[in-house]
Amino acid sequence: MSKLLFTMTDAGRQELVNANKTGTNKVEIVSVGLGSRYYVTSTSQTNITDEIKRLTTIGGKVVSPDTIHVTAKDDSKDEYVVHTIGLYTNKGTLFAVYSQEQAIINKASSTIALISSDIAIKTLDTKNITFGDIEFINPPATETVVGVARFANEQEIDAGTDDSLAVSAKRLKQAIVKHEQSRNHPDATLTSKGFVQLSSATNSTSETLAATPKAVKAAYDLANGKYTAQDATTARKGIVQLSSATNSRSETLAATPKAVKAAYDLAAGKAPSNHTHSWEQITNVPVASLTVRGITQLSSATNSTSETLAATSKAVKVVMDETNKKAPLNSPALTGTPTTPTAPKGTNNTQIASTAYVMAAIAALVDSSPDALNTLNELAAALGNDPNFATTMTNALAGKQPKDATLTALAGLATAADRFPYFTGNDVASLATLTKVGRDILAKSTVAAVIE
Repeated sequence: MSKLLFTMTDAGRQELVNANKTGTNKVEIVSVGLGSRYYVTSTSQTNITDEIKRLTTIGGKVVSPDTIHVTAKDDSKDEYVVHTIGLYTNKGTLFAVYSQEQAIINKASSTIALISSDIAIKTLDTKNITFGDIEFINPPATETVVGVARFANEQEIDAGTDDSLAVSAKRLKQAIVKHEQSRNHPDATLTSKGFVQLSSATNSTSETLAATPKAVKAAYDLANGKYTAQDATTARKGIVQLSSATNSRSETLAATPKAVKAAYDLAAGKAPSNHTHSWEQITNVPVASLTVRGITQLSSATNSTSETLAATSKAVKVVMDETNKKAPLNSPALTGTPTTPTAPKGTNNTQIASTAYVMAAIAALVDSSPDALNTLNELAAALGNDPNFATTMTNALAGKQPKDATLTALAGLATAADRFPYFTGNDVASLATLTKVGRDILAKSTVAAVIE
């Protein structure tokens, strides 16, 4: 439905605009005047020319900021032709007027005249324009306004450009069936949506087919079974994780361009390596401490207790040389004549015992023992407290006759005067009484003397 561009009269504008010209007043349209002749309208006119009838059965509604919809009805038996339409307010003011050369209405006596039109009013806000109490307006239907709409024909449906037309259920079904039977179904691409064909292939390079779950599973199973990638290290190639950290000491992460840029920007803000300054030019350098980084003085002392000096390599070497001379804490092998403090008498712990402590403990044991243990003291006295008693005894025994069964047999005899030992068996000895004759025979020095 096309809009009729009405001319707002000066009187209508004056009634609409408030006295201070800062806004609009409420204006109520109550009637529509009909004129039988076409003429060029003017803002100064106060009535329409050749008015033939005024209709009070009207309705209206503001449908947009610059448009109102007006509906007027005439169900009388009158006959007339209308070329001019005027809108009158409740104060009798000709608010706006429109005229055209072609007939707007051609009413016969047996018909009902129904005027329904959009009226465009430029340069003024229409929100304060209202109409009478008649509730029929029949505005054009839109997506937000309930009203009258014409059904589109097949060509208009195919064109799809007019948003003021409605579509009947029959025409809609015909359009759907027609679309289903057509090939106007765009294929999906990497940049646009559309129809796509499924594929279960796992070796296709197509960018217009869609993979089925079967193809995805086959590819997943193949990848899961062939994955042999290993983490990269400084000694081998492999996969790595990216990192944007600039203070990491990791040897398994790879730096991102962001981390490289941060390091580069930091380095760019530093002085070049060949740039030097004398110490007099360097200020505000902190002194190093246990909690703050800074400069410090070197020291080769090995007996210093300072916590602000730094040891030189010379000092470290001196300490290491002395350390290498010491016995290890774990199972040390001592040489020379090591000494240790003598523990107090009665000490009973894991402290090392000196020889003085041991000798004192033995002496105390002997002195406190029963008389039967005094043998140890007597034996020590008999040996002259020989510190090398074991060696002395070994040497003495080396000069003795080894133990023998024959000698043992002889040693077991109770010897006495005039008793002569003899063997009655193997290593079995006995004694016989030695007579005077026997003694004489033993006194002979030769065999011949015994025979004589």
